[in-house]
Amino acid sequence: MPCDTHANGRNVGQPCQPDEPATPMQAISAILNPDTVGRGNGQEKVLISQSLENRTVGLDSIPFKADSVNDQKEGKDGVIGYYTKPATIVPTLRPGSKLVTTIFNDIVHVYGVHEQTGQISQFSPIFSHVKNAKAEFNNFAACSNPKDDGKGYLYFQMKRNGKHFIHEVNLSITGSVPTLVDGTDEADPGTDIIAFHDGRDRWIIYQKTTAGRGKGSKEIVLRGVDNGKQQAIPDSSNCFNPPIDLARIAVANARTPENQDDQVFVYVIGGNNKIYRSHATIAKGTPTFESFKSLAQVTHVNDYTSMSVVADPANEENLIFAMPEDGDGISLQRDPWGKQ
Repeated sequence: MPCDTHANGRNVGQPCQPDEPATPMQAISAILNPDTVGRGNGQEKVLISQSLENRTVGLDSIPFKADSVNDQKEGKDGVIGYYTKPATIVPTLRPGSKLVTTIFNDIVHVYGVHEQTGQISQFSPIFSHVKNAKAEFNNFAACSNPKDDGKGYLYFQMKRNGKHFIHEVNLSITGSVPTLVDGTDEADPGTDIIAFHDGRDRWIIYQKTTAGRGKGSKEIVLRGVDNGKQQAIPDSSNCFNPPIDLARIAVANARTPENQDDQVFVYVIGGNNKIYRSHATIAKGTPTFESFKSLAQVTHVNDYTSMSVVADPANEENLIFAMPEDGDGISLQRDPWGKQ
């Protein structure tokens, strides 16, 4: 029996319009709006890309000094988006897909996994597939040089010789062939992947499991894409207690006027959906991370939210965006750098 998309011989050659997912999802990707940099007095703004209930992508913009995030609704003070049932030509996210945002060539690019094709695709400012980036899993990452050298990089897992490796695609070159990142076959299949560029080197963060008693020991790992250096973040195994299969990870990377070295904050949603944080300073080398600890304001989120973090160097705090355990919308939580 034909679906609604193809009933009565309509829309031949077009993909079926997907039904609503059996389980909810909330993809979130936040980034400093580059057009507002330097305004000062809390007037800088954060762009928040997010999945809507129909799995299209909505856009919100809030000032750094805001106390909350706008609701997903049409009209004034609502998230801008396409709220009706999508037409067949409207791209939708695969259920469970991440959203990832990065800036290069002075353009904010937003990526997700396209439901109809399984390709990692650009959803904003225009829709287009990333060639050679078929996504087996919903987790992937992207980064670019904060100095904007016109290059963007995408990271996702592909199978090679029977093992899953993280691969890199140069987003600045159309049709770029995925390049294997050495050593990343240690990453758990389907792991969340985070990427950042400190102005000198590219780094990725992922989850791995070390064989041992029971299902082994899980930990969060940092790897340099350029220098090949790898280290486990101290006490990251504690984030997996009680046990979970895959952690959700986010990173905030910032530089303050007083400290010209990069500050890197890694956040993990671990057991019991609790958020943990680790911190490091990058001083022309591999960062040395502190042990993971729960936030000063202990925070739990729901089962299906992703998490995104934006640094506010002027106030030395990070803005955490996620859906709380008992909430029905995305929340904003401020995490001071010096408190934990």
